[in-house]
Amino acid sequence: MRGCRWLAIALCLIHLALPSSSEAQKAPDPALAATQQALELIAERHADPVDEAKLVVAALNELDGISQLSEPLLGARGLGKLPANAAERRRRLIGVLEAAFKRIREGHDLSDEALADAAIKGMVAALDPGSLYIDAAKWRDNQGWAKRGSIGLKLTEDRGIRVVEPIEDAPAQLAGIQAGDFILAIDKEPVAGWPLASVVSKLNGPLDSEITLTIGRPGAAAPLDVTMRRATVRLPHVHARLIDGVGYVALTGFYPHTAAKLKAALAKLRAEAGAGFKGYILDLRDNPGGLLDGATAAAGIFFETALVATTKARGKDIDRLQAGSLDPLREGKLVVLINRGTAAAAELLANVLKEHRDAVLVGSITAGAGSVQTVLGLGEGNGALRLTTSRLFLPNGKPLDKNGIKPDQAVEDSRDRDKDQPATPALEPRLDAKDRQLQAALKVLGK
Repeated sequence: MRGCRWLAIALCLIHLALPSSSEAQKAPDPALAATQQALELIAERHADPVDEAKLVVAALNELDGISQLSEPLLGARGLGKLPANAAERRRRLIGVLEAAFKRIREGHDLSDEALADAAIKGMVAALDPGSLYIDAAKWRDNQGWAKRGSIGLKLTEDRGIRVVEPIEDAPAQLAGIQAGDFILAIDKEPVAGWPLASVVSKLNGPLDSEITLTIGRPGAAAPLDVTMRRATVRLPHVHARLIDGVGYVALTGFYPHTAAKLKAALAKLRAEAGAGFKGYILDLRDNPGGLLDGATAAAGIFFETALVATTKARGKDIDRLQAGSLDPLREGKLVVLINRGTAAAAELLANVLKEHRDAVLVGSITAGAGSVQTVLGLGEGNGALRLTTSRLFLPNGKPLDKNGIKPDQAVEDSRDRDKDQPATPALEPRLDAKDRQLQAALKVLGK
């Protein structure tokens, strides 16, 4: 009996020592968790040192705007004296945010998503212009589109839904769809009378999903059924043509296969030019950049070896971008067209071609977009940061950011925008006799 009594007492003590069911099941604050993660990522990954206290103040100011409280969240005392110890300082700042969320919730019915979006938006707004916050709704939408595929057709409404052009290397072209074909049905469902937008929507779908088009081809005895799988489709970004013995190539972005496509285009133009070959024009106008590795590989076509750029964060080297080829393209004079829309990786390519291939730069000063951004998700149900994580430096040590690359021959053009506007990718080059920059480049090559 005595043993049973002591067992009962022991069980009672254990029960008292355990947290209550409400405490054990208390869920973490989703808004606070997302905001804390954003604060920590910014503090650890941003290219420049950050003051976490200033970020929290910016977050509180943004929360004031959505909460409409009678008194500001920060109050007259501000944050008060913060601990010198970094870990304690951060804990205090997180506590300030937690108290702010609690106060807002007491008087307003705001969702966790709205609170986190406002707080993080405020913090990111206090950073550099290249950093931005993708709110939860937009991030979900982006993630959804990333899982959708297409077949790559340019279409028009002309006596039905007619194919203008299949996009190079896209599923439709690989399956044999041709310009001039008419789409009669999608997965056996007739599309007669459908608006073009509805047809395009039906053509898109989950990545790798199968789709069958019934095609009417002029001259064919009967309609054709063509089956393919949807994929990620990118518009062509290497545009080449021969202009009176000059090999003209426009690059509208940089991707993993840019160098291979550029090299093939240059070789084809050289062969077409024959004995009348005068040289190359590489058009980088309105090229917003893209993958640094893509631009570095493209640069390597033209010389044996060279340093293209250095990336740095908080004063320390992160990476050195080297380019080169065992069989560089030496033949022919090279002119590079640049303008205020030439940015980031495109600027690096223009600069290294001038330094190591004696390219003549024609046009106007480039954008000076010398920062590298990384997209960092904040967990399921939350948004994402597009954070500036490093900065680009030219081989001579000069920062690209805000400086830009100057042309050897300055030629302004109506294509140019205000230098402070962001670069916008051009889908296709625009060539005409009024293009003064192009005409100046042709003159350099003796046309």
